[in-house]
Amino acid sequence: MIRSLTVLILCLLCLSGCERNPPEDMLENYTSRLSRVLEIQHDLQPAPDIPLFPLRRDRIMPTQEIREGLIDVLNLKQCHLIQLIAERNSSLGKVYSASKKMVYELKFYAAIRRCLETVKQQDTPDPDLVKQLNDIYQIKNQNLSAEIWNGIYTSSEVESNFSIGEQPISLEADGSNSSMLNAYATLATLSDLALNRNTWEQPDFIQDIEPLYEKLHRNRSGARIVASLVLITQHLDQASTLIEQRLKLKPVCFNGKISQKAKILQNVFYKYYAGEVQPYMANVHKHAQTWLDLNAKMFTNFTMSGIKLPPTVAAYHQRVIQRNSEQSLWSDYESARARHIEAWQSVLKQCSMMPSKNSDRTQAEA
Repeated sequence: MIRSLTVLILCLLCLSGCERNPPEDMLENYTSRLSRVLEIQHDLQPAPDIPLFPLRRDRIMPTQEIREGLIDVLNLKQCHLIQLIAERNSSLGKVYSASKKMVYELKFYAAIRRCLETVKQQDTPDPDLVKQLNDIYQIKNQNLSAEIWNGIYTSSEVESNFSIGEQPISLEADGSNSSMLNAYATLATLSDLALNRNTWEQPDFIQDIEPLYEKLHRNRSGARIVASLVLITQHLDQASTLIEQRLKLKPVCFNGKISQKAKILQNVFYKYYAGEVQPYMANVHKHAQTWLDLNAKMFTNFTMSGIKLPPTVAAYHQRVIQRNSEQSLWSDYESARARHIEAWQSVLKQCSMMPSKNSDRTQAEA
């Protein structure tokens, strides 16, 4: 019995601690083979620095609270807000998560705006009620951008997608990245409400938004995408250094004559770079571009609607999220990719082994 239990525990540990053909092994295999063929020592360079996601206290945007006396609240009966307010003031409502608090605010905002318009259109509107509704509406209107921001970027679920220490995305697509991107597209739709605050009706999907947040919490694909970008950047830069150092020492081919070493190197190019690294890089590129652009869209929406980013959040945005920043992780990745292409072109041209147009097209599609 004890022996069987020990075997079971060892199996579980192996399954939990290992991934079949993980990206790290694939990239390390590629750079190691280059190192052996080129006869250049292989020392992995440090990975690009990933800053920590700013603390929640730095990310949360302040809002103005509304405190209504009981008599004043009773005046809101015709707005159908009594039940909503009661839920918010309940023991559960006082500890709402960031997402639930956002949903409450969106429901309240849509209801109070609709009620104010209805009351104003009455034949003899009550001026006191109109003033009360307008005062509440103006505060909620002023808070709206911050409430949506807080509902997204202070939630633990979204925060987990910016965590450090997650594994890179796997070599084989499992659908989790696409699922995460669909969830982010929905969040980006919510950020649109901050810009068009006077024209939208309450979105139907906010009634079922909690499963979306749970999905983000479970797969954490955003953090895995960032880890993948950094991993690729690190290994491409290392591989480029190997090729560049060899070319500085002596040619791989003399007078364009293809040597035996050049043929082995060509095999590394096709089998491991074009056959393994490029397809993985293309998959990461696609998902990273979409995820970063969705986040960038939300940041733009919020800043255009009046949100002022704290310095730590602005710096993080520039380093991690903003693709067109020269200081961004994406810029590091693109520079490493361009450098690596140039390194291969140098050695393949020297050996008259540049890929044909058909090969170029195949690699581009990968």
